[in-house]
Parts: sequence; C-alpha cells; structure tokens
Amino acid sequence: MKQSRKRKTGNPDGASSSYAEGSPQVIQMWNTLWSLNIKHKIKFFIWKCIQGALPVKEAVRRRTGQGDPTCTTCGTAQETVEHLLLTCPHSTNIWKAAPIQWDGAKDQQGNFKRWWLRISEARHRPEGLEHIGLTANILWQVWKERNKREFEKSDIVTPFKTIARAHKDWMEQLQEEVSKVEKSTEETVPRLDLQD
Repeated sequence: MKQSRKRKTGNPDGASSSYAEGSPQVIQMWNTLWSLNIKHKIKFFIWKCIQGALPVKEAVRRRTGQGDPTCTTCGTAQETVEHLLLTCPHSTNIWKAAPIQWDGAKDQQGNFKRWWLRISEARHRPEGLEHIGLTANILWQVWKERNKREFEKSDIVTPFKTIARAHKDWMEQLQEEVSKVEKSTEETVPRLDLQD
C-alpha cells in the first residue's frame, strides 16, 4: 500500500507559512492595522507598503522601465519601500530619534511585510496599539517628506522635526477620537426633566 505524501508548497519569496496570506499571523496583522486609531489614508498607505504597491523609484522602474531607481536622499541604494522607510541613512536617523524603538524587528528590515508583522505583535503589550499607531504616523511622515523632496525640491527635514510632526498628527487623531466618543455619549444620555 502506497502512502500518499503531501507536497510542501513553498512561497516563491522563501517566506515561511506564517507570512503567507491567510495564515493566522497575517490575518491578525490586517486586523491590527484596520483597528488602529490612525487616519484612514495612513492605513491605506501601510497597506500599500505591505502589498508592494507604493510607487517608490525601484517599483516604478521595474513596472515601467522608466526613471532612475536610486534614492535621491542618500544616492547610494535603490529606493525600495524597505530602504526608504527603514534602512536609508536618513530614515535610520529618524528611527534613532523616535520615542519607540523596534529593536526586535531589525532582523526583518529587508522585507516590509515581515517587519510590520513583527511590529504588529506588540498589540498585546500595554500601550502596544498606541506605539504601532505612532509608528505608522512616523512612516507616513517619512513618505510625505520624501515626496516633498522629490516633487517640490524641498530640503531634508531633521529627524527630530519628522518625529515631532508625526507625534503632533497622532495626538490630534487621538484627541479627535476622544471628542467623537464624548459627543456620542452626550447624545445618548437621556436628559432629565428637572421641573416639578
């Protein structure tokens, strides 16, 4: 009697099954992203980063054959999502200045999806979702500043200014959410008629 062997299906990029779409880890990563208290445009931006859909220079070159894929900030490497947001010397300095350090995810910086998956594991820690939310805002600021340099020829912003902008936007979003909850509570609490 022949035993049937189940063929192992490998991921083309060499990723383990924990990184495959539909795995519990990836489903939890998406659930964490969509539940963050951040602006929808930032959630969509992170989604694009994870899916490899962000129009960084390397991706544009690969898809169209047009343009120089070199990072204009450092001039030493191709501008990939990972390079732009995590490993470019300028981005590295931003992360060094950040109030949140993701040292446990440094080994995943070569693949944004794996890095974000590792970051998402912090959801179980006290204030973990807040830390992930602030991280998303920092990534968004790096992207916005890159676009200003690329399309408006603006100067490089200091890491501390990038962090300050990300923190300010994040705090405004948190305050907006608190205001919505307070307003909603006021509307649902019945008014007492104090007349005799």
